[in-house]
Amino acid sequence: LVATDRRMLFVDKGLLGQLKVEDFPYDKISSLESNRGILAGSIVIHISGNWECIDRIPKGQVDAFVAAQRQKIALWKNKAEVSPRTSQQPTPSRGSVIDELERLGKLHQQGILTQNEFEQAKARLIKGL
Repeated sequence: LVATDRRMLFVDKGLLGQLKVEDFPYDKISSLESNRGILAGSIVIHISGNWECIDRIPKGQVDAFVAAQRQKIALWKNKAEVSPRTSQQPTPSRGSVIDELERLGKLHQQGILTQNEFEQAKARLIKGL
C-alpha cells in the first residue's frame, strides 16, 4: 500500500511476476474498514458503490494505516468543499514576496518573462502586501 496526498495505491507483484496496481482516489472513497486476524489483517475500501479488500497486511500496520488514510480523506474532502472563488487567499508574508520577486527576476533575466510581464507580476505581488 502506498499513500499520496491525493490517492491510495495498491501494488502487488503476483507469484508469477505479474504486477497488479490499483488506484483509489480519495474523492471516490466512501469508507475504509480494518480487520485483524491472528497473524495478518485486511483493509476494505468502499469506493463508488463497490468495495475492494486488501489482505495479508501485517496486523500491526492495519489500524495505523487506516487511521492515517481517514485523516487524508477528510482533508481532501474539506479542500474540495472550499471553492477557490469563496476561499480567502492568505496575505503573503514579506519573506515569500521577496522570494517570489527573486524568482520573477531570474525568469526575466533568462528571457522567459518580458519586461511588461515582469512588471505586471511584480505589481500584483506588491499590491498583495
